Amino acid sequence: MSNSEKLISWLKYLDVEYLDDATCEALAKLNINNPNDVAEIVSLAMKDEVVNLNEISRKSMKNILDEVGSYPENSVRHLIERIGMPFDEPLINYKVFFSRVRELLFSE
Repeated sequence: MSNSEKLISWLKYLDVEYLDDATCEALAKLNINNPNDVAEIVSLAMKDEVVNLNEISRKSMKNILDEVGSYPENSVRHLIERIGMPFDEPLINYKVFFSRVRELLFSE
């Protein structure tokens, strides 16, 4: 697995195949590219599961977010395109999005 493929661990939280119907419906009302909506997206789709990960898994997930800026853009774009997200628009700036995810879930 290339380093960029580790991002799938985060993208799964936004995949309609992984999400329940109620969460999909709630997320569909939000804009993944709007910084004002990111906190609600994280709260709905990621927070509960990430908070309940064991220490080793949390550290691994945090490391992925720390490294996302160094992943080859075309590889990341390819991964993002493979995920069916419930949003009307595709994720435009994944670096900004995942930086905010890190801030929201791992700020100490």
